Amino acid sequence: MRWTVLFLFALIGCTAFAAEVQVKTADGQTLQGEYINTENGTVRLRTRFGVLQIPAKDVVTINAAPVGSAPSVAPRTGSATNPDAASAPDVTSALTFPKTKKPDIKSLLAQKAQPFPEPNKQDRMELHRLTRNFFDSSERSRNESVQRLKRFGTMAYPFIDGSYTHPTDLFVRVELLHALAVPGSPLTAGIFQDAHHAAMASYTGTLETPPPPPPDYLSKRDRERLRSGGSAAKQVAGAVLDIENSASIAGGPLNALMLLTAYEQRYDTNTSDALLWNIARDQDRLADTANDAAKSRGSWGAEDKVLLAEESFPLLFRDDENLRLLPRDLLKKILPSGYPKWDAPQDQWVEWWDHAKFKLLKPARK
Repeated sequence: MRWTVLFLFALIGCTAFAAEVQVKTADGQTLQGEYINTENGTVRLRTRFGVLQIPAKDVVTINAAPVGSAPSVAPRTGSATNPDAASAPDVTSALTFPKTKKPDIKSLLAQKAQPFPEPNKQDRMELHRLTRNFFDSSERSRNESVQRLKRFGTMAYPFIDGSYTHPTDLFVRVELLHALAVPGSPLTAGIFQDAHHAAMASYTGTLETPPPPPPDYLSKRDRERLRSGGSAAKQVAGAVLDIENSASIAGGPLNALMLLTAYEQRYDTNTSDALLWNIARDQDRLADTANDAAKSRGSWGAEDKVLLAEESFPLLFRDDENLRLLPRDLLKKILPSGYPKWDAPQDQWVEWWDHAKFKLLKPARK
């Protein structure tokens, strides 16, 4: 360990040092990359996966990388290892945000959720009556039921979640979900996700099914429905957008993750959809989920901000303009100040996030 410390001091004093080194850690890992510096008890190493920060106390040995070993990054332009600066690739071209598998919302909810309050007999009967009678209620009665369900808070969630789940009841369910559209309701994400999946499945099926022939006679009610709602596809698309709006109002990191996933799938295609596409609307709704991100007692913790930021960063560098625009307003609300310009190269964002992430999580780790 003594020689490790001496070697670290030697590296610190070598301002022109840019050679590949291999770092062996106490847990048996061997990491190879370009040594950057040692600061505040942390060894920083530039690898093909980005900049790694290794606690100095966990470093067992640091040795020069064997000749001929595969480099972790491209040689730095104009460095001692690459005198031909004109033809060498820039080292920062290797610094990119990895695209990872989307986290499972239900699993994240299980980690966050507290047991819902148990209703007493009177409350149980009231909740059952409000949800059971919702189908046959008038529009005015439905609005009143939604307001009463909102007052029950999380106690009403299981009753709403279990109501009108059959595909034929989609429009009733969407209207009932308005009872969950209450700002500061992050634990609704699982219910909205299930409803959104069902609505999208119905929408896809509607698009693939040929329209039925018009009836011989249209009643007055049929004529009013067609004038107000349009085609079946348009009505189901409206249900999809209604769910997204409710999730946006409820807010929180998991509703943000649900919407981010849905919107990325929506715009990650070469075929536009006139019934669903509206990047300005979707950008605003995604950002609205973080309306309480700056509040100390809001639903956004430091880990939540890191999760959504790292899910959003790869979109900033996609070829499609809609995908690049999508997360910007959300990131404005959850990132620390001082982030690079939106058109800055990806390596600049990676370098900035390497420091900003550490500062963002540091208070939470105390």
